[in-house]
Amino acid sequence: MIIKLFLAITLLFSLPQKALSIPEGQINKDWDKKLFQFMERNGKTGNFQGVDNKRINHFKIKGKGKKGAILFVSGQGEPYIKYFELFYDLLNLGYSPIYTLDHRGQGYSERILKDPKKGYIDYFENYIKDFSSFIEKVVLKKKNKNIFLISHSTGGAISLLYLMENENSHRIFKKAAFCSPLIQLNTRPFNFTLTKWMAKIFCKSTFLCRMYAPGKAKFNAYESFKNNPLTSNEKRWYQTQRISKKAGDVWFNGPTMRWVNEVNKVYPRFKNFNKKIKMPFLLLQAAQDSLVKPRPQEEFCKKMNKSCKFIRIQKSRHEILMEKDLVRNKALKYIDHFFNSKI
Repeated sequence: MIIKLFLAITLLFSLPQKALSIPEGQINKDWDKKLFQFMERNGKTGNFQGVDNKRINHFKIKGKGKKGAILFVSGQGEPYIKYFELFYDLLNLGYSPIYTLDHRGQGYSERILKDPKKGYIDYFENYIKDFSSFIEKVVLKKKNKNIFLISHSTGGAISLLYLMENENSHRIFKKAAFCSPLIQLNTRPFNFTLTKWMAKIFCKSTFLCRMYAPGKAKFNAYESFKNNPLTSNEKRWYQTQRISKKAGDVWFNGPTMRWVNEVNKVYPRFKNFNKKIKMPFLLLQAAQDSLVKPRPQEEFCKKMNKSCKFIRIQKSRHEILMEKDLVRNKALKYIDHFFNSKI
């Protein structure tokens, strides 16, 4: 613990002080419009056929930077438009091009159920197979000198499992950064074992399995800002709310019992993994995260030994990259420094 604290302090004082995008106080409808116009003018959309011929949509934007390409992997229920500000900042930091995809069943990608508002996944492994296809069919088609990986939450689970299953993935990615990765779901107020058992029982019935998970029938963006578990940044919270209302059905309400059941199956794969990921990676843990459990993140990083650098981001809820400037900019600088260090 003392060594990790020393590394975190050393890294903090060596961070560059370059400003990122506009201050949070200037985020408003006018900025939304300018940001979207910039992305639409400079970005490019596309799609490919994923598992079972489901259409998987993706987005790419190119800048003038020479640091290397970035593949960003979003979380559960998030369309790529939510992260336009992040892409803008990464371009300003000198990364280009930036690639991202909308996972099956969410965003602009094809739904699995007829109801577009239900978060559903048939098998978690299909996320990973789609991700692998995206790398092969889109990202690797261009000869980028360096490719870095950044992910959030469920995107962290998907990309980590991809790295765990592909021993040669270090030849594709130079380094990676995982923000609040979903290794084990926080099922409070219910016990994890009980929740896992209940989801398994529910999913013996197709009808019950496609029901919303308890308390998840309403998308977070439409709840009040007060006591939300995602971010303490009111400006970015309401920006997400504006975007979600504008985008309509690309945002779904919440996860189904099937989604919970599939995610619960993921944790043992991390717990029982007895090899090492060869590629260096940074794990940023949100100190005030109530959606994913912190201890499994720490244990997994410790198991990876020198491959993993662990930093706990104070004053951050689950969405580190949507937090207040003081928190968010610090996280981005950690990532930028890590990607460009000799570690």
